[in-house]
Amino acid sequence: MEHQNLGSALILSCAVDVEMDLKPRLAAALGGGVAKKYDIIFVGRTDSEPAEPMVDELKQALYQLNRTAHLSGDATQAKLERYWIKKEFLQRRTLSYRSTFPRGTHAYALSGRMARRMGRRLAQRMANKAHDLDFILADIAMVGLSIAYSIAPPPIVIYDPESNDNSKQFLRESVLSAISIRADQPSAYPPYDDIAEIWPY
Repeated sequence: MEHQNLGSALILSCAVDVEMDLKPRLAAALGGGVAKKYDIIFVGRTDSEPAEPMVDELKQALYQLNRTAHLSGDATQAKLERYWIKKEFLQRRTLSYRSTFPRGTHAYALSGRMARRMGRRLAQRMANKAHDLDFILADIAMVGLSIAYSIAPPPIVIYDPESNDNSKQFLRESVLSAISIRADQPSAYPPYDDIAEIWPY
């Protein structure tokens, strides 16, 4: 491959599921000029980020409601409030924000400049098994060596039809469900693995 001719790149884990309306979601999130000034866009992540809008508020509200229900013994009101908080979070519009601590990444878009940079340096960096591509891209985002954005909520999740150990992560309208490859209901799952424990109470 001629590195000077390498355009932008979309890199996916070998086993993923995506939202049916992936293209309009990305277009909405990348409006306002983001698409012209990025190096990396993290499109799929298993974990939330501190910089992501509404995440801290969601975690605090769920912790508080779970604690209140546990202490009072009356779970009915807390269950109703929790339902509306979760629904509002899951139905928020797709957005992009500057990524500072991406974790569990499995789908990313690279600009042409970053794709060429990776093409030149990737083989050398990945020679060490500790330097997995996910970690390389997350590291350069965290230390500020790239202009990195994340998409929220993530429109691409890990899913392998051959595995019994899949991440259970939210998708509003799964492509694999629509074509009958998935039998479960990804619309019932929490948005991130790191809040799965507090999500179902």
